[in-house]
Amino acid sequence: MIFELARDFSDALAGMPAEHAKYRTLCLLEEAVRRDIHFIERHPTTMFQCMWNTCWWYDCPEAERFYDTPREGEQDAEPRLSALLVEWRRRKEETTPGFRWLRAMQPPEVHLGTALRAVFRGHEGEVNSVAFTPDGRHVVSAGDTTVRVWDAQSGAELLCLRGHEGAVTSVAVTADGRRILSGSSDGTVRIWDSQSGSELLCLRGHVYVQSMAVSADGRRIATGADDKAGDENVRLWDAATGAQIRSLPHHPQWPGRWIEQDGQRIWDGPLPAASRCVAFSPDGRILASAEEGGKVYIWSTEDGSEIACLGCHTHHVHSVAFAPDGRLLASCSLDMSIRIWDVVHGTESLCLAARDEHGNLMMPYQLTWSPNGRHLLASVGGSLRLWDARTGAELRSFSVGESKKVDGVAFSPDGRRIASGSADWGVYLWDAEGGLNLRRPFACKQGWSGKVAFSPSGERILTEPAVLWNPDRLWENVRLRRHQGPVNCAVFSPDGRYLAAVGNDGMARVWDTAGGALLRGLRVSRYEGSCVAFSPDGRLLAASGIERRVRDEDGNYPSFYAVRVWNTHTGAELFSVADLSGAGWDAAFSPDSRLLAVAGTDGIARVWDVTNGFELLNLRALRWGMETVRFSPDGRLLATVEQMGKAVQLWDTSAAVVLSGWRLRLARLARAFGLWKPEEGVRSAVFTTDQYRGHQAAWSPDSRRFAVGGEGVTVQVWEVAGADSAGAVRHGADVSAAAAGPERFPWSAWSVGKETTVTDATSEEPAAWLPTGLRSLCVHPSGRTWAAADDSLFVFTLEGSRP
Repeated sequence: MIFELARDFSDALAGMPAEHAKYRTLCLLEEAVRRDIHFIERHPTTMFQCMWNTCWWYDCPEAERFYDTPREGEQDAEPRLSALLVEWRRRKEETTPGFRWLRAMQPPEVHLGTALRAVFRGHEGEVNSVAFTPDGRHVVSAGDTTVRVWDAQSGAELLCLRGHEGAVTSVAVTADGRRILSGSSDGTVRIWDSQSGSELLCLRGHVYVQSMAVSADGRRIATGADDKAGDENVRLWDAATGAQIRSLPHHPQWPGRWIEQDGQRIWDGPLPAASRCVAFSPDGRILASAEEGGKVYIWSTEDGSEIACLGCHTHHVHSVAFAPDGRLLASCSLDMSIRIWDVVHGTESLCLAARDEHGNLMMPYQLTWSPNGRHLLASVGGSLRLWDARTGAELRSFSVGESKKVDGVAFSPDGRRIASGSADWGVYLWDAEGGLNLRRPFACKQGWSGKVAFSPSGERILTEPAVLWNPDRLWENVRLRRHQGPVNCAVFSPDGRYLAAVGNDGMARVWDTAGGALLRGLRVSRYEGSCVAFSPDGRLLAASGIERRVRDEDGNYPSFYAVRVWNTHTGAELFSVADLSGAGWDAAFSPDSRLLAVAGTDGIARVWDVTNGFELLNLRALRWGMETVRFSPDGRLLATVEQMGKAVQLWDTSAAVVLSGWRLRLARLARAFGLWKPEEGVRSAVFTTDQYRGHQAAWSPDSRRFAVGGEGVTVQVWEVAGADSAGAVRHGADVSAAAAGPERFPWSAWSVGKETTVTDATSEEPAAWLPTGLRSLCVHPSGRTWAAADDSLFVFTLEGSRP
């Protein structure tokens, strides 16, 4: 249905004169539909929501604070797009009382009216490479372990090619459009039928295919690999049979030879550098390859001889591309430069550099030439940059967002469109004649860690680096600048009056949230602080950090850690513990503020009685470091989550307050495994999880259930009594964040892959969806609004009433 609507928009615009009064409005509406077209296909009821969150922000008065300058032409569009959405909302509320939708509290990163024309979503991982079919009708993308074919006009996914067992790193289409080729980290190159999607051939021999190219006549395939053995990192293949034609000789700086040892063929000598990229000349007679050392080589494909070595790059080369006439070759490198070479003479013709708005150099990653050879396009961070290849002048910039790295880039055959792949799992389609995005970032840039929290009153949002935001007026903020270096952890006090943070300077600083005034600075450690926590009554502040580093007999410098506790109001230190063998990744007070638990990277969770400083418990992980500690709301149990051990352990803390110091020390000397209970001496329960890393953990308000989500495909929930699994919330991608609302308004938000779902916590039925994958979700005290991190601050609220 939604793809038919997109086609109707296209047909209407094709038959409408550009000077028509409604032409621009229809163009913007079509663009908005195509941005979220795959999300709307999955969730048809979100049509209004998606249009509001894109179109209303285009020209509403509130949006002006987010942009540097007015966007060209927006004031002339009648009626205003925002007014159109307001009327739509009024009618929607009349016809569907109480309908629920998620409203974004800030505009999209890329506003309407720019060069962005469509976004295709379906990949479940980073999109590494893109290509157009020769007729320009389809876009082919490679990412996760799949290759996908898209209708360039409607955005519909036509084919999904599965077979690779590793990430697909590169993709190409033959000149006749009949075959699609893909290279993968599984070491294979696969050839597919572009009509049926069937696999025709599989080329094996590499360990990790970094790049792949096909000659213009479709007869030869070149691969660049990271095999880390021998001299076969660049190979030529026969595309018809899959036979290896030859491997190009190892580079002179990597001398060595194959020897037989214990019946195995082993490379004797320094390991050669990985070949990061390869490219055929248009006539297929020469091949360019580049390696980690920064050199670019030109080879003859006829006999494999080296024609030239271009060696001006000082670091790894990411991409090489021949101009359409074959006379020029472009390369880009980790040394922040883009160089254009005269292939005939082996000389450098031009050196280009991409810079940000402050003049700082930015790293280019992928290159491609326009079909007419006049322009050079490069992916640079979260943007595309277009240069005049003759003068070196930068012509345009296309941005997908500062934090969303662009990987693959490709021109359509007519040069009018550009396709790009992104680290946010999206395939973006651009108008090559489009202009600059005029967007003012509203959230933190460098150093953003993805942590965010509401103050207890809901009047402030904390992000890291330490910045206080007003959720109703996101452009108003107080930046807390006293830390020297990144902030590693920050929390609000329970009453919301104070904010505490620790950073790489080893200091814990406490601010007044009302005005951002620094109240005190507390020395956590000599090096850097790792975590900080307030007690539930707000009287105590605890922090952990690296206290000292010493050189051992092997020449290494192991670190030792300290935990300190202060009186929040006076700043007086109550007790400290030094020489701990593991960093405190997480800290938590018991609900009565008597116990402090700290999770250590050494696999030990330590529990202290903060009234006298005694270490009561020494709780050991099954295999790996402790990542999370959580007291149950009733204070009876402590949950510990291992970093990589796939285990959650529950410990009965009620025993800790009845044991004498002598018996506890005896238990520690006896290596008691688990919480020491006099009558049992065992832990309460152990849960095995499906997660690789359980970095999201939470108790239910009644202390009866505990849930963990991580880098797996489930959020697992257990009934605490008996440690039986109460079920699993299964998803198709990593669960990156979860946040439940208060009991008086029980909505829960789950971020899975590139979607966030809000469910009714009572019925567990989905209520609304958001086409954004987020991290560090936290819920507003009202239970209707969530703040989250997606490399920038994101706030959304649930509109509509419960049924």
